[in-house]
Amino acid sequence: MKKTPLHYLRTHTLMESVMGGLTPDIIKAGIDDNVPYSIFVETVEQAPIAISITDKKANILYVNNEFSRITGYQPTDILGKNESILSDKCTPRHVYYDLWHTISHKKIWHGRLINRHKFGNRYLSDLIIAPMLNEQGAISHYIGMHRDITESYEAEKRVTNQKLLIESVINSSPIAMVVLDDQDRVILDNHMYKALVSDLGKGEPAAFFLQLLRQEMGDLWLQLQSQQQGFSNREFRVETRGYQGVRWFSCAGNWFVENEVHADAFFDNTLRHYLILTLTDITRQRRQLEELHIQTLKTVM
Repeated sequence: MKKTPLHYLRTHTLMESVMGGLTPDIIKAGIDDNVPYSIFVETVEQAPIAISITDKKANILYVNNEFSRITGYQPTDILGKNESILSDKCTPRHVYYDLWHTISHKKIWHGRLINRHKFGNRYLSDLIIAPMLNEQGAISHYIGMHRDITESYEAEKRVTNQKLLIESVINSSPIAMVVLDDQDRVILDNHMYKALVSDLGKGEPAAFFLQLLRQEMGDLWLQLQSQQQGFSNREFRVETRGYQGVRWFSCAGNWFVENEVHADAFFDNTLRHYLILTLTDITRQRRQLEELHIQTLKTVM
């Protein structure tokens, strides 16, 4: 089947604006009228995003090199076939309904579909479809551009799942736990820590205990922090409000670092420093020790 001439796309479609959103550096060459048209053609052919052009019924008229690489279909395999050849039943019907409802109203659709490779394996597609209008403003063709985002999606989900697992483990701990950044701001905490906010009546519990720790440890605090060494069994007596009265807490902490994730740190390998602080309520143990001490004194006397 003969391919649609690409000069038609340039003068009658939204191709440049859509491609510009995904490959602005590459499509720039096709926007300048002083650039030979052959460069624009090669831009489409070699663009690092899968491009296909269909008629109004989604029958494929053109595919570029990246389309073949991602889907496994060569032009001779797929020209004249319907775009649905890539569809997989794992994609809910309402997604396709929204897609067709959008593009049939001359609007650009952007979303994700589960596609099926020529050899049967599924992949997640980040897809843009735009209607192509003729001189009368009616839809004549559709242009689709998609990327295989399977690996990035899986990596993102693994990070999310790991975060949820860590939060679950922390929240199930019977010990109050909090993670602080180098500005003493709370980054992550658990349910036991949140309970201390109201139980102690000292404002932010982390700030209260950090002040006690720094006062007691003095220069040792800075030394351990600089060497990323932890501390443990730092006990403090705390006057609380309400019926609980005096409570005792044992504090422990460990510093750790992680790479900065902001874009401006890409080349700098900037590190962020954090402290994980645990606060164990040892009031019962202290009271038992006090009672035992009193009983011992009574026995001696």
